[in-house]
Amino acid sequence: MRLLHASKLTLHEFFGSKIPSYAILSHRWEDAEVTFQDLKDEKGPGMKGWGKITGCCTQAVLDGWEYVWIDSCCIDKSSSAELSEAINSMFAWYKQSKVCYAYLSDVNSTNGDHEAPNSQFRRSKWFTRGWTLQELLAPEYVDFFSKDWKWIGGKSNLGALLSGITRITDVWNYEAASVAQKMSWASARQTTRIEDRAYSLLGLFGVHMAPLYGEAENAFLRLQLEILSKIDDDLIFAWEGGHLYGTSGLLAPSPNYFYDSHIYTRVIVDGSRPHHSMTGKGVCVQFALIPSSQDDPAGVDGTNFLALLNCTYNDSRAINTHDPQALIALHLYVSKVDKNWHRHSILVPVSITEEIRRNIANESRRIIYVPQLSPSDERVSDGDISVATKLLSDRGFEVIGQNTRNIPGSWYRPGQGFRYTLDKFDENGSRAWITFRSREEWSQRFTLVLGVSSNRLWIDLMIPEASESIREIVDSVDESSRIVIGRDRISRSFFHGSINARVYTGTESNGTPNKSVDVGFDPEGNLRWPVK
Repeated sequence: MRLLHASKLTLHEFFGSKIPSYAILSHRWEDAEVTFQDLKDEKGPGMKGWGKITGCCTQAVLDGWEYVWIDSCCIDKSSSAELSEAINSMFAWYKQSKVCYAYLSDVNSTNGDHEAPNSQFRRSKWFTRGWTLQELLAPEYVDFFSKDWKWIGGKSNLGALLSGITRITDVWNYEAASVAQKMSWASARQTTRIEDRAYSLLGLFGVHMAPLYGEAENAFLRLQLEILSKIDDDLIFAWEGGHLYGTSGLLAPSPNYFYDSHIYTRVIVDGSRPHHSMTGKGVCVQFALIPSSQDDPAGVDGTNFLALLNCTYNDSRAINTHDPQALIALHLYVSKVDKNWHRHSILVPVSITEEIRRNIANESRRIIYVPQLSPSDERVSDGDISVATKLLSDRGFEVIGQNTRNIPGSWYRPGQGFRYTLDKFDENGSRAWITFRSREEWSQRFTLVLGVSSNRLWIDLMIPEASESIREIVDSVDESSRIVIGRDRISRSFFHGSINARVYTGTESNGTPNKSVDVGFDPEGNLRWPVK
């Protein structure tokens, strides 16, 4: 462990039992922070972040500590091995510190009542950052300082205020919280690198994994798999995602989905249930399944079930809105498209009956495997999808019909094309279809069909017989939906040429994700993406 001498401002390395007592800094990274290399090159005194270094060291000397640890200058981030060690050790380093100085650069010492509803302390960005969660919880002593290093208070006397800001009921007894409750604390926090939303939680859950910058949202999936392998807590599944129409894996795409999960708590009902695990087929779970009367996202009667978790509402939620003894259940179903188990992204309260108790007592469980989609697949329902018609119009085609099934909020503008809101698509038979015909030969028609299956957008091109209606065309798509699931490009021979269509992913000018379908006619008859 590398420490900074508080008086000499020099770096020293220590190992194992030789590590001396030290103070530790918690702060937000801002412009011109003093790094390890800057300190070695003696550039620190001329940098904007130098005052933060000297302020921390001055306070440590006043408190009687010879050494301090500051992440910006005590980690050589050019070494991937050292960075990995630091990320996996950081929670322990904060826990083992004698005191943590939480430096709030956006709080003035003259701000007055920090408990006021709109105080600078309450609004400090320090409470919005991912890494500072562990820096609040791990150390026994945390002292808060304003931008000019004036003492604001400590964790010991600010406990109620800190709980109100962070939604952490007990900042001292965090270890007793469930997986879902801990995730909820992190759900609204942000990090500069998206992977750090996961890496900053390693210590909180007592797990380790190698950082892989560039893996984006997959880091959070890996974190959940590590937790799943080491902690027997059903509440890792206690999250909801309103826009995840259709299928979803058991694990959440990001911490955001746990925002309301602080309302759930553990209760052991099926205590002898085997531990959940990840396999090549997906997450393997054993649940007592209850046939469900919930809305059927799969579109097939009799395939919906509720899977009881060892989980209930905490008192504040239960007393107001639900049976205090109700258990929380996952809504699972078998998709008619891929025949796999999936979860619907809602949680359902279930009142316990004698029949349910008997099934649990008799260990009437079913082993199921739930495939885990990648984070990018989980978010297919974000944004809009547009279908431009100008290229076809220039080639002599016109729109003769368009319709949707179970998709409100779409529009068509002549000369521009069609636009649909993706979060209106779901597994319950949502379709959009557009029929074009040649101005030269009116009998020559084709239909572009869009749909979502297994949470993935697909397209198809249908070439009807002269006698077929548009409705018959679309019904034939339902019958072949297992073939087109996930298809994002397709070509078919048509009218002395070919039709080629492809889905592209992009973003709007405001950063909102979107998808567009390019569809065109090739008079040469080239099949760019032939159907196999």
